[in-house]
Amino acid sequence: MNKEEFLLDRTRDLIELFEKYGSYTPTFAVLYDDGTVNSFATSFSGQNSKESFNFFMHRICANPKAVASVFTSEGWSSSSADETKSPSECVDKEEIVMLLYSTRQNIHECHLYKPTKNGKLELISISNAHHGMFCNPFHEVKILTKGEKEREIQEFQKTVCDTLCHAFKELHYLAPMLYFLSNTPAKVSLRWIPAEEWKDKVGLKRMISAKCLKPDTLAIMLAIPTDNNMVNVILEADDIQDVFCYRIDPLTHTLEFESRGTYDGEFSGVFKNNYE
Repeated sequence: MNKEEFLLDRTRDLIELFEKYGSYTPTFAVLYDDGTVNSFATSFSGQNSKESFNFFMHRICANPKAVASVFTSEGWSSSSADETKSPSECVDKEEIVMLLYSTRQNIHECHLYKPTKNGKLELISISNAHHGMFCNPFHEVKILTKGEKEREIQEFQKTVCDTLCHAFKELHYLAPMLYFLSNTPAKVSLRWIPAEEWKDKVGLKRMISAKCLKPDTLAIMLAIPTDNNMVNVILEADDIQDVFCYRIDPLTHTLEFESRGTYDGEFSGVFKNNYE
């Protein structure tokens, strides 16, 4: 089987199974240079399982014999989604089925289908502009020198802290926020933490730790408002566990920097699995 046949076979499989059963289990398939194919299905149970499966896909495609892959799954689409809100959380969300095709030669395609009322799948777009989880398991991490990595983390820390201070001055409010620094073209990603997720600190740390298992994750920052008019901004990397403490000035509605120290709290050690 060649790459064109592989893509055609996976597309046909997606359409036939969805139209037969009305749903489709998230599935990752990989084509090897000898024409053989392996496929792996999963049943996601939260953000942590998605991060882990994404990491698994990258590990499979690290094999030089792997030449192409397809990830297929149901999902949601929304015009109002942004860095703080996923499509599934939006009022205007619409059900979609996606097929993500990638090759070692840097070809990437996102095929989006929309279920029709009669249970068929209608192709609505094919694009090479898709970014995010599962989109490119062949991505090779650029190796940074120790100095380059330190500069990236230092700039990341300054940018996030400056952004938080500016946002608080404008909005007079700050919810728990999570930032990731990665060794990818996107570099920085932001994740707002909903109230229910914030209550489950064990699950949240598990999700962050899974993200930090990815070889391209360099550092994380977690902004935590406290009950005593303080905001703690945690910075963690392989060899860094720092906390930047800001006081909330109620008169000027600004964050005033107070101190920097070593962090040893409930979210410490999220990178430890990288070197165990």
